[in-house]
Amino acid sequence: MVEEVAEIVEEAADDIADHLPEGKLRRAARFVESVAREAAKDAVLAEDVIKKAEEFEKEMDSIIEQGNQKIEVENDTENHAAKATEIKTKIAEIKQMNAVKNEKIKS
Repeated sequence: MVEEVAEIVEEAADDIADHLPEGKLRRAARFVESVAREAAKDAVLAEDVIKKAEEFEKEMDSIIEQGNQKIEVENDTENHAAKATEIKTKIAEIKQMNAVKNEKIKS
């Protein structure tokens, strides 16, 4: 949008300057033309920076999402390991209780 406006202003200033006699007004029109040309260039550069920033944002979002997924997997693994340990402990307790019952039965 800025680039388009700057190009229109540049063209208009050029047309006006072409129809003016040498002097302050013509120099002023050429100055406006030059400023508009630079504004158009700056607008293109700004657009490029914005596009790069958007691409960077998407890449960062992807990296963060991958990190979050990895954390979820690690948490699930830790939870499963904790449950497995709990089950092993219960099994050991049951075996011990059965051993005690078997001793009582034998006695």
